[in-house]
Amino acid sequence: MPKQILTLYLHAAQSKLWNERVQTLNPDVTSYPLPGYGEPLDDEMLRLLEKHALTEDCFVNRSMHELSLEGAPRAVYQDVRNFSASAVREGEMIIQFSLPPSQYATETIKQKIIV
Repeated sequence: MPKQILTLYLHAAQSKLWNERVQTLNPDVTSYPLPGYGEPLDDEMLRLLEKHALTEDCFVNRSMHELSLEGAPRAVYQDVRNFSASAVREGEMIIQFSLPPSQYATETIKQKIIV
């Protein structure tokens, strides 16, 4: 399998874990660590790793270093810019907005959008 595809799968798994972590959101916290090497993980993320039979070491690939995933803090709330919405017909609307890099429109749409 090409390394680019493997990397895509790894990042998807990393994001899934982070999204699960955010489901147990503490409203006072504005960021949680994206799981990976080099980033301290909180007890809840460690529990999620264990639930999925993973460890922190799973993010380090010693034989293919380019497939190792570094952890990093990731903002819980997205910075939605240039938001507009217009009704098309009953029950449907067109929404447009901009996001900074590494933020996902699909997740923004799933959540309540606060502008």
